[in-house]
Formats: sequence, C-alpha cells, structure tokens
Amino acid sequence: MAESYMVVEFADDGLLAIIPENWWDVDGTGCTLWPPYKAGSMRMRNAARLREVPMDTWKSFPIRRIMYKTCKYIFLKYKYCLELENNSITVQ
Repeated sequence: MAESYMVVEFADDGLLAIIPENWWDVDGTGCTLWPPYKAGSMRMRNAARLREVPMDTWKSFPIRRIMYKTCKYIFLKYKYCLELENNSITVQ
C-alpha cells in the first residue's frame, strides 16, 4: 500500500495540518515531527507533499486526532479545505 497523508489536529492549540504518514508517530508517542520551515510557505507545502524524510532537528508535537487519511494528496487537500469552511478552525 502507498504511504498515506493525513489531516491532523494538534493537541496543544487545535490547529490543523496536512502531513505525510512518515512524519507521524515515528517514536511511538503519537506525536508528529514538524520541520523548521515557515508555516504556509511553498517549502513547507512541498515538504509535506513530497514526504520529506524527518530530520533529527525537527520538533515533535502531540496530535489530538487524525481527521482524515488517504493516499491521494489532492483529495486530502479538498477535505482539509472543507473542514476549515465547516468548522472555522485555524490553519497551521
């Protein structure tokens, strides 16, 4: 099976983000690793879309829940936008 992408909700602040599966639960804590790129930047979007391999310098953040999971990035982007529209949740 191809690797998946997920829309996750961060536990600390309720922000949403699309992440590749290889960023989540790397160390078995249920957290996601997060790169040091500017939020919303092209570099950040490309890192997620291309499933960039996490580095030791990335920070770990707890996840409240996984909202959606799919192998198709474009489908997940659509679900992510719907979730934002329906719930007025802040974006990471």
